[in-house]
Amino acid sequence: MVTDIVWAVVQIFCVFGLGWLARHLNYLQGMDIGRFSRLAIDFLMPCLVFSATTEHFATERLHELWPLPVIAFAIVVFGTCVGAGARLLLKKRTVAQRRTVHHLCAVNNAVFLPVILVENLWGDAAVANLFFFSLGAALGLWSIGVVLLGGGSWRDGVRHLLTPTHLALLMALTLCLLGATEAIPTIVAQTTAFVGSAAIPLVLFLVGASLYPLPDFSPRRLVLLTSCLRIIGIPVLLTLILRQLPIVDDVYNMAVVNAFMPAAAISTILTHRFGGDPQLAASTVVATTLASLITVPLGLSWALI
Repeated sequence: MVTDIVWAVVQIFCVFGLGWLARHLNYLQGMDIGRFSRLAIDFLMPCLVFSATTEHFATERLHELWPLPVIAFAIVVFGTCVGAGARLLLKKRTVAQRRTVHHLCAVNNAVFLPVILVENLWGDAAVANLFFFSLGAALGLWSIGVVLLGGGSWRDGVRHLLTPTHLALLMALTLCLLGATEAIPTIVAQTTAFVGSAAIPLVLFLVGASLYPLPDFSPRRLVLLTSCLRIIGIPVLLTLILRQLPIVDDVYNMAVVNAFMPAAAISTILTHRFGGDPQLAASTVVATTLASLITVPLGLSWALI
C-alpha cells in the first residue's frame, strides 16, 4: 500500500508540474485559470460525479456508509475547535490573519486531491463513496468555513451548496436509492463517463498553474504554524479519535485520507471575498500542497487500515 500511496502522490505532483510549466511558458494566463476552473467544476465534474455514483455507489451498504457525510462535517467542526485554540495564541496578529488561520484549520482540499489517491488505492466504488463524503465537507466549507472569515450569510451558503456538482450527486443518489440506475439511457451513461474522465486531470492541471509564481511564504512563522496544524497536528489527532469510533474500515479510511489533505486553493478566493488575509491563505495553500508530497505518504502509511 505504501508504494501505491507514493505513486498516487507523485502522479498528482506530475500533473501539478505540467500545469505550472504551462503557466510559466504563458500557455495559460491568470484569467484562463478561473475560466477553465469554472468549466471543469460546473460541466466536467458533475459528469464524473453522476457517472461514478450511479455505476458504483453501493446502496445495499447505506447502513454502513451513512456516517461518511456526517464525519466529513464533524472533521470541519474539529478543525474549527483546534483553530479556536490557535487563534487565542495569536493575539498580536491582525484580525484578518487570525481569521484566516482559523479558517485554514477548519477546511481543506476535500475532493480534488483525494480522488486520485482513493481511485488508485481502492477503485471506482471508493470514488463514489468519496463524493458522498463530500456532501458533509461542502456543508462545512460553506457554513462554518465562510463564517470564520467574518462574511457570508445563510443564503450564500445555500446558493453555493446548490452547485451543478452537488445537484448531480443528489440526482445520482436518488436514482441509486430508487433502484432506477438501469433506466439511465446508455448514451447518457457513456457520455457522462467519457466527459467526466477529463475532470480530475484538468482540475489538477489548473491547480498546478495556480501555484505559479510561488509566493514568498510570508509571514513565515505564521505560515509554518498554520501548515503544521493543517497537515500534521490536526490529521494526527483526528486519526487517533477516528480509531475509537465504531465505523467500518472504508469509512475510516475515507476520513483519514481527507484529514491528511493540504489546504484548499479555494480558501485564497474566499479570503478575498469574505475577509481574511489572502497572502497568508495563498502561502499556506502552496506550502501545505508542496509539503504533502512528503506528509501524505508518511501519514497515510501510518494511519490507513
